Amino acid sequence: MSPKTSEVPRLDLPVRGMHCAACVDKVERALRSVPGVTDAAVNLATERARVDLGPEPAALDQLRAAVAAAGLAAGLALRALRAGRSGKTG
Repeated sequence: MSPKTSEVPRLDLPVRGMHCAACVDKVERALRSVPGVTDAAVNLATERARVDLGPEPAALDQLRAAVAAAGLAAGLALRALRAGRSGKTG
């Protein structure tokens, strides 16, 4: 069995305009549909999305377009996180 790495590239993306759990679900589904995204978790209270990226990560413009298509706005501020470090948003 080969060893697996726990280092998953993550982005912390501000999302503005969410008002309810349905908004959260809509944004999560939109982000997960972007090629290069392996998972997304959105926190309504902090208005942030944690986006886990695959080996061929999605571009920031693609992520922002997916959020916009869901009817919300993704902020410009962005932090790169690594799995295993604090910074969970969901």
